[in-house]
Amino acid sequence: MRKLLSIMGAGAVLGLAAASVNAAPLLSTSMTMAPNAAATAANGGIPVFDVNVFANTTGTQTDGSDGGLAGFQFDILSDGTGKAAPLAAGTGPLANKTKTTFSPTVSSNFSTLTPQKVDANPAQNPTAVPPYVSDGDLDAPGGSFSDAGFKSINFGVGNTPQLIATEQWQLLNGATGENLRLYITGPTYYNDSATLTNFQTNYLPGQFSSGTQTVAIGTVPEPASMGILGGLVGLVGLRRRKA
Repeated sequence: MRKLLSIMGAGAVLGLAAASVNAAPLLSTSMTMAPNAAATAANGGIPVFDVNVFANTTGTQTDGSDGGLAGFQFDILSDGTGKAAPLAAGTGPLANKTKTTFSPTVSSNFSTLTPQKVDANPAQNPTAVPPYVSDGDLDAPGGSFSDAGFKSINFGVGNTPQLIATEQWQLLNGATGENLRLYITGPTYYNDSATLTNFQTNYLPGQFSSGTQTVAIGTVPEPASMGILGGLVGLVGLRRRKA
């Protein structure tokens, strides 16, 4: 009986292993933000935020030596109108590019394209949901990374999000906050079995999300201000007790 249970246990383990190997490919992406005090000061006091793009992939390995992210295009658009815009990467030709820093891993192992600094055009992503809207303000479409010679074919494999790039965005016209939305197009992963497509395979619809990830940028109270607010609340409490 013990032998039978042992055999059954081994079979269950093999079944789980097979299930993990045959799991459907899944690309996960996300954004975070953090206020950038130095950039805000250099921007004349207009609030600047670092907006970080992360990604990781699961279910893409075929033999343990492939399955990493091979690339994708990322567009970041503001939901509102006239509330936020990306900072320019520089002057001259760079004035129409978004200030972007790719992570060291991405910049050293992949080809990269800096996002534009333009009003999003529906023609850039006709099937986007929610759709792109030409509303007169500036967005950051067209950022991307792609294969540069199979230098890091396991990049992003696993459950830990990996930093892809950081963009800098600013609030405009006295706005105190704005919602930014991430769109992903053309994602691919390394696949040792894909001999006809240069060992890279496209994620299928349903294996990645686009237009659903958002992050809110906005001003937050300074710690000193919070302390003052807390002191005022305390004073009110004391007054009530004395009364």
